[in-house]
Amino acid sequence: MLAPGKRGSERRLVAVATDGETYGHHHKFGEVALAWVLRDLERRRDVRVENFAAFLARHRAEQELKLVAPTSWSCVHGVERWRADCGCRMAPERPTQQRWRAPLREALDWLAGQLHARFEREGGALFDDPWAVRDAYGTVVGGASAGLAQFVAQRLRPGADRAAEQRARELLELERNALRMFTSCGWFFDDVAGIETIQILRYAARAIELAGADAARLEGGVLERLARAQSNEPGEGNGRDVYLHHVKRRVPVEVASRTEAHGGDPGGDAARALLRAVLALEHDHSPRAIAAVTELADRAQRDGGHIPFDAQTAFYRIRAAAPPERAAQLASVAWRLGFADGEGEGEGEGAQQEGGA
Repeated sequence: MLAPGKRGSERRLVAVATDGETYGHHHKFGEVALAWVLRDLERRRDVRVENFAAFLARHRAEQELKLVAPTSWSCVHGVERWRADCGCRMAPERPTQQRWRAPLREALDWLAGQLHARFEREGGALFDDPWAVRDAYGTVVGGASAGLAQFVAQRLRPGADRAAEQRARELLELERNALRMFTSCGWFFDDVAGIETIQILRYAARAIELAGADAARLEGGVLERLARAQSNEPGEGNGRDVYLHHVKRRVPVEVASRTEAHGGDPGGDAARALLRAVLALEHDHSPRAIAAVTELADRAQRDGGHIPFDAQTAFYRIRAAAPPERAAQLASVAWRLGFADGEGEGEGEGAQQEGGA
């Protein structure tokens, strides 16, 4: 297929494409093999390694082709793999069904419509052009918290207070997760209880959480639709069960985002939630308790806030009274609560390394 030559009088370019994630992600050391092949090809006189842009710079296009839409490389039925039981799956030798794809798509399509409407309604009161701000948010979302805060502050309507700024950031995160929940691998694989589908449902859950007073209604609507998505695994039940067992946040305190129903200050709610989680460490030695503090502390920093002094003081007291083994278990929590200066046992090199990972 790759041999050079002519077909009649017409010279042809043959392109072979594979997923970049094949090399190193799906196949360990695949990137090493690819590097070796490219190096070998570059040394040969009968092969030129280049991309399409370089080729077209030397050879003017003589024909224009139009892609058939909608199509995909991994489904001969177009894009049915992302909404129907078309037969395309990873393990065709196993007698599984993918009828769960349709109710999953229905659930997230419905949720997206609800979330977008809320964003437009609330965002319109905060920004001149909420959709333009949403699109631009993608250029800074991976940066430092200070940059995010500045981005939002510069785009808010004049006179916005701190509560409005916090809600604006919540709404932008709501939209980000509303987009992330459509990551294609959620439908690509064979079962609704797979880790890929669980991940997109986590994005959906985060978006619901940020919807505020409407969260309970939205979650109920999603669960109602997911109940029709039957898993192939007898122990997993249906999509509703998967959401409740694998997705629903297992934090023993109310999460930091505020709800309009209570009219609370988001910063105050977050601080109280984190303090309660820290105090729980005194009697709850389970990994779940540590995970709760870690999640809330990470969220506080990600949202541009700071770790409350009360939470730091409570943690310092609990750690100081803990035996060495327990203090070592709390090392990662200490780092996230701001004790990254090596104070106390378990606070040294290990904690620093975890924070940098």
